[in-house]
Amino acid sequence: MMYQDDPSSRIYFDTIASLYSESPLSFDIAGSKSSIFKITPEELYDTYHQYYVPNNMTLVVVGKVDVTKIISEVKGHFLNLTTNNSIENLKKIVNQEIENSLVIPYKKTTMKLSTPKVGLGIRGPQINFFGRTFSRYELSLGMFLELIFSEDSDIYQRLYDNQIINDSFGFDFDIEDGYQFLIFAEDTKKTEKFCDIILAEINDCLVNPKKIESQFELIKNEEIGDHFALMDSISGIANQMGDRLNDFTNVYDEVEIIKNLSFNEIIDAAKNFFENSQTTRNVII
Repeated sequence: MMYQDDPSSRIYFDTIASLYSESPLSFDIAGSKSSIFKITPEELYDTYHQYYVPNNMTLVVVGKVDVTKIISEVKGHFLNLTTNNSIENLKKIVNQEIENSLVIPYKKTTMKLSTPKVGLGIRGPQINFFGRTFSRYELSLGMFLELIFSEDSDIYQRLYDNQIINDSFGFDFDIEDGYQFLIFAEDTKKTEKFCDIILAEINDCLVNPKKIESQFELIKNEEIGDHFALMDSISGIANQMGDRLNDFTNVYDEVEIIKNLSFNEIIDAAKNFFENSQTTRNVII
């Protein structure tokens, strides 16, 4: 109930639910109030034995360690544990449900806010590439968004000066096996105008990419600098070690990828996402 009372949390998760209605992505990961009451100990144990198995786990070790000894220790603990080969089939079923889900174009919720909150959700097509190609695509799309909507961009400053966006503005995108989406959020009384202008700015940059090309090297260097800063954090390195989806691309690999990214590549990634996308608008008043 705490999350249900938080407008920022509501706008984010409600927008995802509208992008993938009646699919596993549309339900809160913790369940609903009624479903939580129905959980039995047996269901908890069944879930544990279904998913918490070696072939569904990744172990990351960061530090000054003896790699051979670590591998030996891990094998000693996990070699005799059973695996569950049904997980991949379950993932395929879930991904199919996500792909077949419908987008709800508009939703309004009442929470008696002093200033309405709007979430503009954009659902991209299902991805069909993996490994380093996935990493290049994810980094490219992120840089395209930074070129338009980072606080250093000319477009951001213009939108801010014209009071289209304010300090509450933010965006977040998520790309996984089976789905990819982007959400813009803002506190504003002009909810429709905000959504229309954000979409118009994106489309203009796709049609006229030259208008943002001059800041490409600046954004690229900022991304590299952020990655270098991350290397000072043991937990940061561990969390950035990747997974099977991107062939375990790590923070060091990403620096090399960013260095080699071209402006045309990030535009192509953005076109792949936006030209095959669907949108939803969620408003809380």
